[in-house]
Amino acid sequence: MKNNVVFLYFLFGFACAITNFGCRETDTSLNWQQLDTHTDKPLLCMAMATPDTGYAFGGDRFLYGVRLTTVDGGNSWRPDSMHNKAIKSVFFLDKKHGIVTGQDGFFFTTINGGTTWQFHQPQLWNYLQAIAFSDPFHGIAVGGEGYQVGKITTYSDFAVQISLDSLKHELCDVAFSSQLNATAVGYGIVQRTKDAGRSWQQLDVKGDNYRAICFPTRQTGYIIGLAGSILKTTDEGENWSVLQAPATLSLNGELRDVAFADENTGFICGDNGLLLTTENGGRTWRTVPNLPKVKLNTITLKGKTGWILGNKGTLIRFSF
Repeated sequence: MKNNVVFLYFLFGFACAITNFGCRETDTSLNWQQLDTHTDKPLLCMAMATPDTGYAFGGDRFLYGVRLTTVDGGNSWRPDSMHNKAIKSVFFLDKKHGIVTGQDGFFFTTINGGTTWQFHQPQLWNYLQAIAFSDPFHGIAVGGEGYQVGKITTYSDFAVQISLDSLKHELCDVAFSSQLNATAVGYGIVQRTKDAGRSWQQLDVKGDNYRAICFPTRQTGYIIGLAGSILKTTDEGENWSVLQAPATLSLNGELRDVAFADENTGFICGDNGLLLTTENGGRTWRTVPNLPKVKLNTITLKGKTGWILGNKGTLIRFSF
């Protein structure tokens, strides 16, 4: 009898291990709606400058950069183009100052909430995948491509470049946890800085192509990887624990982005309409069913409203 019980526990553990996210709970409902974007291009990033005014960006990597604008809180969106290549990342410091980055090392800045944008291109042929600022004088952009070339650029005085470093591994995302402390993630690599990017320490964290990072509080942060990794820190990125190891069998597709409203409430999106949510700091996850079966690229949270952007012009708004 004892052997049978042990065997059943083994089967249960094995069944959990081959899913994407361990022993996740049953599906959950979420109040969401898909909005009309009037475009079929991939949408890759967005930001709300004010409660009413916001921007979503994306496009084809080498052919077309799309910008969507809303002035009614996201109820309707107007498409246009501001560049001939895809726009990958956007960050607003406040309601007036914003920056977007993309292919070929270009970026645009605005000082009037997006009414006008100024073009800059200090780094030709450098693919900037993400950018973040802790204040107008401390900014970091990361990028690279081909898995073997990584770039870290630091900025001062709102987008004035002050340094450029090269790595052996592509970087995909960066997030500040405080004014000077930030963490960057990429292809099998996690880097941490305590001086706003002037020097970096590579952490002993490996095993996945890490795609996204967020810090809902100064101490608490989360990282996700394409193959299913979910990591968590409670000491501002000094150490990372594994909530979910990379799965050996992917049932739903790769992970693309993570966002937390606070240290407990969070969301992960990915391929084939995958959306997960947790209310206990990542200990368990619930799947949100019936979303459009497209690659969902990114999640943005603002108050109690969330936005999910995906391929084929997909833009989903949800409340939580």
